Amino acid sequence: MNLMIANKYCISQKIGAGSFGEI
Repeated sequence: MNLMIANKYCISQKIGAGSFGEI
């Protein structure tokens, strides 16, 4: 996935950072 999209998703979900952090 695109880092920018993942970053925005993490900021939006806040808890999603852990999931995307492993990817």
